[in-house]
Amino acid sequence: MTHLSPTLGFASSTTKPIPNAPSVNSLIITSPSSPSLSESETLPNILPSSNTTASNHNVDQQPHPRYESSSSPSTLVAGIKTKNNAENETVVNMPEIELIEEERSEMKLEKPNKNENNVTAPLLGAEEMEQDSHSSNELTHHTNQTSQTEVYMKDILSTVKTVNDAKYKEALNFRKGFKALQKQKFIWTFLTLIGFTGGVIAYTHDLIIKYMFQGRLTMINAFDPVQYYGLRLFLWVIYNLAFVYGAALLTAFIAPTAEGSGIPPLKAILNGATLKDPISFRTLLVKCIALPAVLGSGMFLGKVGPTIHIGACLANNFLNIPFFRPIKKVKTLKMQMIACGCALGVAANFSTPGGGVLFALEAVGTYYSLRNYLKTFYVAVIAAFTSRLFNSTVNLNLNFVQNWTVKLPFPSYTIPELIAHAILGVLMAFVGIGFTYLNEKILQLRDKFGKRYLVFKSDRLAKYKIMLMFENKIFWTIFICIVTSILTFPQMIGKFMSLSPGAVVEELLSSKPLTSENGITGEWIKNSPTDVFANLAIFCLIRFVISIFSVNLPIPGGVYIPLVIIGAGCGRLFGEIVAVIFPDGFVPGQPIYAGAFAAVGIVACTASSTQAFSTVFIFLEIVGIAAYLPSLMAALIAVFISRYAYRSVYDSIIKIRGWPALLESRTDSEDLKVTNLIQPFDSLDLIEETTSLFDIKTILYKKALPKVFPVVNNKKEMLLLGQVSAKSLESQYQTKKARMLEKIHKTTLPSPQFQATTFVSATTGQVSEIKSGNVSGEASSDVELLDKQEEEQFKNFKFTVEYENCEITLAENQTAQTAHMLFSQLGLNDVFVVWKGRLIGQLHRQMLMRVIVEREKSALSFLFD
Repeated sequence: MTHLSPTLGFASSTTKPIPNAPSVNSLIITSPSSPSLSESETLPNILPSSNTTASNHNVDQQPHPRYESSSSPSTLVAGIKTKNNAENETVVNMPEIELIEEERSEMKLEKPNKNENNVTAPLLGAEEMEQDSHSSNELTHHTNQTSQTEVYMKDILSTVKTVNDAKYKEALNFRKGFKALQKQKFIWTFLTLIGFTGGVIAYTHDLIIKYMFQGRLTMINAFDPVQYYGLRLFLWVIYNLAFVYGAALLTAFIAPTAEGSGIPPLKAILNGATLKDPISFRTLLVKCIALPAVLGSGMFLGKVGPTIHIGACLANNFLNIPFFRPIKKVKTLKMQMIACGCALGVAANFSTPGGGVLFALEAVGTYYSLRNYLKTFYVAVIAAFTSRLFNSTVNLNLNFVQNWTVKLPFPSYTIPELIAHAILGVLMAFVGIGFTYLNEKILQLRDKFGKRYLVFKSDRLAKYKIMLMFENKIFWTIFICIVTSILTFPQMIGKFMSLSPGAVVEELLSSKPLTSENGITGEWIKNSPTDVFANLAIFCLIRFVISIFSVNLPIPGGVYIPLVIIGAGCGRLFGEIVAVIFPDGFVPGQPIYAGAFAAVGIVACTASSTQAFSTVFIFLEIVGIAAYLPSLMAALIAVFISRYAYRSVYDSIIKIRGWPALLESRTDSEDLKVTNLIQPFDSLDLIEETTSLFDIKTILYKKALPKVFPVVNNKKEMLLLGQVSAKSLESQYQTKKARMLEKIHKTTLPSPQFQATTFVSATTGQVSEIKSGNVSGEASSDVELLDKQEEEQFKNFKFTVEYENCEITLAENQTAQTAHMLFSQLGLNDVFVVWKGRLIGQLHRQMLMRVIVEREKSALSFLFD
């Protein structure tokens, strides 16, 4: 008979008690997809409770960890809270259900046919008839018990489903109400805010850098170039040094994580590493202030990476606003917002939202969800529009002006020229690999000697923060700044060395010869047309060497723009050589455009060093389709060679810093399985579901403990039931131990024996009697007896471990690529590997990273050994 519950309105069956069944009134069932009920929400009483019988050994008479007493009797509570505060836990008593099903199947096989019993009944004796009748009663009893158990479990599962459905409907109705405004995440408002703010910051930086370049030239032009040559050089160096030194001190004292590009720590964060300082408010503040100071002083650094870093910091810090805190509470959504912040960097700098989004996702992320695609493009478009609209407002110009103005005729290449472009792609691939390799070695040297004071290292001086300004890395920054200032002085090598990055790229991408008659201000050609070869060679060499040292300084600055300028210079030099060899071109009437080779060199060099193919689309939006196909081909060649030979410039920094980030490298092989990487089960500390205090004590007293322990039904079958954290296991051990000792003291501790002692006061002469405890050998023997009993009880005291479900498990035939995806997307540190439900080992993040590194070293290691 069924009745309708007055509380939640669902059907329930009234059945008889089941022997040896756990009390339904004390059952807690949790579900990973449903919210928990409050204590006031009650469910119908399905079955009356029944007491369980004790086993032969001394078992703790407590409810099974799946069953916990609720605050209200005769209520079935569904929630997500357990004793160890495990969230999102699913609890199912599978061994008990399987046992019931086995008994039922056995009884079905052994149950005799009723017709056969009727036929043979007259032939049986009275005693045999009685035995047969007794056996039939037992089978009937077992059958009834099994059927009642099935009804009992069906009621429980249907109750859980009904509760989840009710909660879901309640959530849907809640969204329609006025209070739903408190739960809304306002994602598009958040994206608009960071896009607008990022665009304003990017344009402000451009404006500051522009006026810093103009101010420096105005300052030295106030003096005669011939008469005051030394003074002009001194002012040029001091001007640059003041800004760079101030930025270095600001970074060292307030936010050391603001140094460099900022893309490596962001890539580590989005690939599973837990880093807080790189996206903190202090880092954001220092990056915004120090970046224009460094770039305005003419250092060979860029602002693409730092602007990406600023966008991510904006997204992370805006999440602390109470209005946007619901976004922060969802971990995956928070990571999506940080990824959206990364996309505004390139878009705001180059006004190329399409290429900016692709570059940010390719350079920063490993795996990316398409559900975040539209959000990322939205942020990039807002940032690009904001930057350009502010530019038009300041310049009082209604035309939409790009950051870089490049004009190449279409087409700027012929089919025979594709061979030359392919050769250039190969050459630039090795230039990018060499840049990454040397950058890695110099960074290692800086980490080794940078914190020293000249040639010695003093731990005593390192305690004082003021000593940061006397470390070697600060003096090295001053030295590189002075060298760069001297080399970029207009009267030192050539005026082309003092141009801003935008002006240099525009001139190198010019379709016309580099002469003053064509509006070129860099003075690449002074006396002879052949001067262009010497000047371009000197330019490329100086830029390559100084840029490697500059990107490793403890100041904010990116690596992308230096690679762009190196690629443009090398490509232009290669194009000028081809133009001299083939003065009439490969096709009559179609000259060779050296500027097109410069565009291909830019794409190939940046793609090789960053291993991001999307750089093609950035310059497609800048240059147009004039050299589109050669750029695609060169970028493919460069990325292929670079990935096969070495790691990217960003991954190399992550490797040196030791950040635990899983990078997409060489896990795409179908031959590499998780069974080749796991820690086998015989080396793990296994916890049986029913275990003793002695076994738990043996595990907990080890020196090194894992964060979680696997829980199996027993060590023979090795069925993985779940996992328990080391903290929870320690808590359970202490609780059970205290309960056991309390029982022992109550039953075995003897009553204290007292003896009288007479005491006479020296002042009053009063006689008093003091009773003292018996400290004879009898008491000490009782204590020894108690210790032995405790040790024996530790071995015999059994209890059921409370554990939580394993969120993710891997089958033994899964590939390392699948494991890599899970670790990266879900932020897992380890996962258990099973075979048909049986535990065979555990896969750790560090093990996967170690295998990736070993596979990288084996690829073309002869190039650098």
